Amino acid sequence: MNTHWFLLGSVAMGLGQWVDAQLLWRAQGRIGLTTLCFSLAEWIWAALALLAWQEADSPVPGWLPGLFIAYVVGFALHGARRAKPEEPALRELAPREIQAGALFGALYLGLSLLLVLSGGPPALNP
Repeated sequence: MNTHWFLLGSVAMGLGQWVDAQLLWRAQGRIGLTTLCFSLAEWIWAALALLAWQEADSPVPGWLPGLFIAYVVGFALHGARRAKPEEPALRELAPREIQAGALFGALYLGLSLLLVLSGGPPALNP
């Protein structure tokens, strides 16, 4: 996997996470079509991150895709734990859930951007 494109994609995903959180905040936690599209993009990026993480000769530091995978899986587990049969599948998100998404997006954006601006990481995964 091309490191430069993975890092640029990571920057875009971090920005997307932050934008998604802002849209959810304005919608008071109500999930709409745009939010569902962001969720689909998260799962696709998590799959690509898994590929980057497992690629033996990838110079992408393992913690970057690992961090994104952990966030997506963790948020999915949190949602499954909070799900109740009597509630609709697309319940409103609590403010702390939106804030967690914004915080993660800002963190992932910052770390990815730092790696892009520094010229990319050295080969950390031999």
